Amino acid sequence: WSPIRVGEVGKQKELEEFINLLNLNPDRYISATVSKGAEPETLSVGYNIYEANPWHYFLQVDNSGTDDRQWTPRVGLINTNLTGIDDRFTVFYQAPWDKGITDRYSIFGSYDFPIMGPKLRLELYAGYSQFDVDGGGGINFLGHGSLYGGKLRYNAFQKDGWFFDLTTSLSREKSKVSSSIFSAILGSEVEMDLWGIGFDIHKRSDMSNTSITFDRVQSVDGSSQRKFWDSATLTGARTNADRDFSIYTTAASHSQYLDNDKIQRLTGSLRWIVPDERLVPAKMTTFGGMYSVRGYKESRIIADGGILASVQYEYDLVKHDAAQGQPTPTLGEYEIKKLAPLVFF
Repeated sequence: WSPIRVGEVGKQKELEEFINLLNLNPDRYISATVSKGAEPETLSVGYNIYEANPWHYFLQVDNSGTDDRQWTPRVGLINTNLTGIDDRFTVFYQAPWDKGITDRYSIFGSYDFPIMGPKLRLELYAGYSQFDVDGGGGINFLGHGSLYGGKLRYNAFQKDGWFFDLTTSLSREKSKVSSSIFSAILGSEVEMDLWGIGFDIHKRSDMSNTSITFDRVQSVDGSSQRKFWDSATLTGARTNADRDFSIYTTAASHSQYLDNDKIQRLTGSLRWIVPDERLVPAKMTTFGGMYSVRGYKESRIIADGGILASVQYEYDLVKHDAAQGQPTPTLGEYEIKKLAPLVFF
């Protein structure tokens, strides 16, 4: 992978960009060292590498979400260098503790790895979700959703610490809802093959993280139009939903530590979603749902598109203790402190 090769003239810009890409891994820091070579008029380039433990696991509990989906714990496992080739593995599981973790749950996993070097990466992902809710009037709804696909990312260029990445994706999604009565009318089953293209401009420093993204997702195949909506029989996933749709999403986010000890952090985000057709419920967006405004009824604020802005404040209790000069905790004590609640607004 190294752009510096024996017997060839090295370029400083290529070396710097190579190191910048490798340093995107949050658990690794690499720096280059240049010294006099063994042969006259030559230089020797080496790499100093620091890498922390790539394994991370967490339990997150908060009151974010709609009235029906508050206090839904999420557990996760992350490895930022699974096999030593700069590949990353992630898996999450989320379920409400008061509704049964096998009746309403979602699971998602991804594997991200480089192709022929750090400039080109491929992320493979898959997920599954299930819900069982009371729709009122003695009617219960059981829903299943699944997806799998891949996303290709290419770093086109870098400038003053900013990365400009081009992205493209292919995925398949399936959504099925059945009801306890009149399932032929109230139920639905939709499959979608989606193609996406976009860009990601991002910059990260020791104290902040900034990202600006744009994505266009288009339906290229899947179920027939009557599965989305059949105007003749007035059945389908949603009234007047169209199988040939595109969704344009523009997003921006910025997080900033407020002190040198990195105890306090403020994060803001903005997302603008614009579809060109009426969507099925599986592709609609919940405004006021998970990790946005708290405590709204979902049925009032689910929509095809719109603008969603949020601000979040965090206070890290572990780093607070470290800044106060308290002894380094043992593994068990550290785990307990990491479970302490964060403050969200």
